[in-house]
Amino acid sequence: MSTTITSANTIQQVQAACLDNCGYAEANDTGMAGRFVTACRALILFRPSKTSHGKGGSVEFDLAQIQIQLNEARTWLANRQEPDVTHPDMTNFRDLPAGGSFPGPWRY
Repeated sequence: MSTTITSANTIQQVQAACLDNCGYAEANDTGMAGRFVTACRALILFRPSKTSHGKGGSVEFDLAQIQIQLNEARTWLANRQEPDVTHPDMTNFRDLPAGGSFPGPWRY
């Protein structure tokens, strides 16, 4: 199955994506977590909270439980985002003047 869920996916494929990616924390895999979040969002959109069939039979889905799983995955992802890091520009580091001092108002 594709890593992107589209309108062409069936409910069974979306469920499979949830199961395939629900181990994101154990695998420590942010990509899996992102796919899990997408699949949970699709499940919430796909599923009614209750459906009836035939003569009095009905099935209820706990959409709140899917929402809880979705929120946990989003929190897990947010706690693992890479911080912004600024690296110094060392392009001309070896091109110092003969005296070994950096250009500018400061001196070493």
